[in-house]
Amino acid sequence: MNKKIVITFAIAVFALLVGLGLYIAHVNHQETITAEQAEKTQEKIKAEETKEDSETPVQQGQKSLSEQIEKEVENAGKSAMVNEEEYLKLTNQDLKKIEEAHEEEIENTGKHDDNSRTENNAAHSNNDKDISHENKNLNEKKENTEKAVKTEKKENIKAVQQEEQNQQKRLDLPKAQTPASQEDKQNTQKEVKEDTSSESENAQKNTQQDDNKDTQKSENGSDIIVNRMPVIGNSEQVIIVSVPSANSYKATLNAYEKINGNWQVVFSNIPAVVGRNGVNKQKEGDGKSPTGIFSFGTAFGTEKKPAGVKMPYRQTTDYDYWIDDVNSPDYNTWVTYEGNPKERWNSFEKLKISAYKYAVVINYNVTNIQPGKGSAIFLHVWQGQNKPTSGCTAISEANMLKILKWLDPNKKPIIIQGTQSWINSLVK
Repeated sequence: MNKKIVITFAIAVFALLVGLGLYIAHVNHQETITAEQAEKTQEKIKAEETKEDSETPVQQGQKSLSEQIEKEVENAGKSAMVNEEEYLKLTNQDLKKIEEAHEEEIENTGKHDDNSRTENNAAHSNNDKDISHENKNLNEKKENTEKAVKTEKKENIKAVQQEEQNQQKRLDLPKAQTPASQEDKQNTQKEVKEDTSSESENAQKNTQQDDNKDTQKSENGSDIIVNRMPVIGNSEQVIIVSVPSANSYKATLNAYEKINGNWQVVFSNIPAVVGRNGVNKQKEGDGKSPTGIFSFGTAFGTEKKPAGVKMPYRQTTDYDYWIDDVNSPDYNTWVTYEGNPKERWNSFEKLKISAYKYAVVINYNVTNIQPGKGSAIFLHVWQGQNKPTSGCTAISEANMLKILKWLDPNKKPIIIQGTQSWINSLVK
């Protein structure tokens, strides 16, 4: 902008100087013409004066000529003044036009600069608005992402906690169980009432005493029940869990081992509990423990492997589950999964709970798995002597730790469980 102003001003000055030069040249020219005319006039006057004495008409002509010359000089001066005024007038008009053009250029330049500044400011303002809007969107996305992550974590934690509570309820004989029928509940309530009556307790004690006479008679192994059970095959460690009736959850555990060719009682009359609806399991969720002869799978627990344990052992984590979803290909298997278990399975058991501080898998329905036949059958730590399970067999923590250290996979340990009458039917 400054450069344009300087150029315009230089043009104006140059025009003014040119005009002034033309004016001076014009004035000099007029003066020269006037001087020449005056000189010629003087010469004529002198010539006439020489003839003045001889002819009177000449004198008259000279006088007339002199007057004429004076008029011409006067007219020439007036003409020069008129021409000078017109020239000055024209020059002033040109200068005025140049100045107006210069002012208009300055004004246009100022307006252009103002418009440029306004456009730039508007552009900056729009850019600032765009940046602000983009930052706002990014912040909203960040907040939404953080909320989604927190929500997912809460849902995962809630799902695990809910499953722990449900599993704990199943272990603690909950008031409402979907798989259990009304008849099962009535049988359980009836059993509890019978257990509280002294008459039924005495009868149960007498029955178990008679049963114990059959299961362990002498220390030399000659009359021990397992010595007369061909179904045990080549196993050298046997656990027998017996209940007085099919719908009873209170049981007795005895353990035997074959040492130097002779069977010996290792643990006797250990209190135990089975499913809340007794034994003879038929399907998933019926609240019963399976009746039969089963081998053992891996031992596991929430604690590190105890010293002296010979069985394969796994310490559980927060991501270990036993799947009891009958519609899942993972049914009745141990799965380690770090995602939300509720998004993958309809039903599952979390393995890192207090009941599984020490446990061992009972191999029920683990080969040629039949969906719906039953799953997650373990020997584990009980929640109390009067708290049945959903289908497992449970004993006190101290006794569980003893059994766990005693089991030896080289001796092919098995567990036999059912009613005492059914167990006696195995004796030959």
